[in-house]
Amino acid sequence: MRKRAIVLAMLVLAFVSTSATAGTLRFEAVGNANVSGYLEFDDTNLTLDGSCESNDYITALDLRVVVGQDVINFTLADMVTDDNTVLIRVGNVPMIFNGCGDLAFTGV
Repeated sequence: MRKRAIVLAMLVLAFVSTSATAGTLRFEAVGNANVSGYLEFDDTNLTLDGSCESNDYITALDLRVVVGQDVINFTLADMVTDDNTVLIRVGNVPMIFNGCGDLAFTGV
C-alpha cells in the first residue's frame, strides 16, 4: 500500500507531453531519474482543463519506477480503469497534474 502511494506521487510530478498525433497524446516521464517510460491517452474526449479524465482513455502504458531497492514495472494490464487522472495545459504543453485515485497497481 505504501509503495503504491509513493509511486503515484512520483508519477504525478514526472510527466509532460512530448508528442501528439491525431487521436493520441503521449506523456513521457521526465525530471525524475527513478521514473522512466510513457503513457498515451486517446485525446478524443480530453478537456485538459484540470478535470478528472477517465483512465479508460489510456491506450498505452509502459512505466518503470524505482522505489528504494524495488523496481516496479507497470503495463496497460496494471492500469486502474475505474480511477482518473488530472490533465492540464501549461501554455501549449499538456501535463499530468494529479490523480483522482490510482493510475496503475501491480497488486504488490
